[in-house]
Amino acid sequence: MKRVTAFALFFICTMCLANGSGVDVEITDGNSLQSALAAVDRGTHGEQLSGLDEARGFYALGYLRAWLGSSKIWSTLASPNMVSLPNHIPIGQVAQVVQKYLREHPESLHETADGLVFTALAASFPPSGQVNAK
Repeated sequence: MKRVTAFALFFICTMCLANGSGVDVEITDGNSLQSALAAVDRGTHGEQLSGLDEARGFYALGYLRAWLGSSKIWSTLASPNMVSLPNHIPIGQVAQVVQKYLREHPESLHETADGLVFTALAASFPPSGQVNAK
């Protein structure tokens, strides 16, 4: 419990410092999402990150988690799903799928981040019974 509390406190302080210094950690398009996910990737591989990069990484993972949470409504719709996400997919895997898509489609980085996340996941996890057209 102490570890979780310390982590939460560190996260809040990092976000406050990043926002208080006028640093932009907003994700609006593929460029900002790709930059933030690159920080996640570097941190995952043991690189020491600046407070700004840590904030960007946390923000990116939160963005993806919120996107996934809001997409759960698909299962309640009468129309067929356009994405068939595996049950209990780890957020790290989602980040890797999105980051791979962004690297392979630099021509799309000007598009909205939410649309690019959807496109990346739809390409990687098509509805059951449909062939993936990556």
